[in-house]
Amino acid sequence: MKLSFMQFKRKPIHGVSAAAVLIHILTGLIFLCTLIIYAFSAEARAIWAAVSAIVLAQLPILLIKWCRPIPPAVWILWDIFLLSSILCGEILDFYTRFSIWDLGVHFLSGFLFAVIGAVPVYRLQPSTGIIPAASAFSLSLSSSLLWEFTEFACDRLFGADMQRDTLMPIVSTRLLGSNAEITRIRID
Repeated sequence: MKLSFMQFKRKPIHGVSAAAVLIHILTGLIFLCTLIIYAFSAEARAIWAAVSAIVLAQLPILLIKWCRPIPPAVWILWDIFLLSSILCGEILDFYTRFSIWDLGVHFLSGFLFAVIGAVPVYRLQPSTGIIPAASAFSLSLSSSLLWEFTEFACDRLFGADMQRDTLMPIVSTRLLGSNAEITRIRID
């Protein structure tokens, strides 16, 4: 009796491939282990980041239950985004260690939101025209803009330093409503 590879191919779970589910489970385990490790060291920032990653990792599961199935590539891309932004960027501090890391994560998030914007439109009307492209572009730009507003608000209201301005050498400021010159302050 001859067995082929197709006999061992698993059925998708709620329309998602077994590989995407496995990667998602591994991502969740990584964040759970990170939470446990940093709980013993009592680093509040890392604990908060790990908890938020665990919560955000459940978003594709909620989308599958409420909407149509999402493509496995989008689910895998979401997990890669969470690992690169929260685990590597925030917890392992790649944002300050590698100056290009922020640019890469912004590119990945823009691509992710563009795909998320194109998938529903394409499912409603399968065509390769201007409508899915415009939807993808609009969602990507608006989500990026909202994220930048969120970073700015968290920095202003809570002193979170989400914008990572550690490399900014000069601050320029002026009292609103006054015509005084701008005072430049050098930061060492």
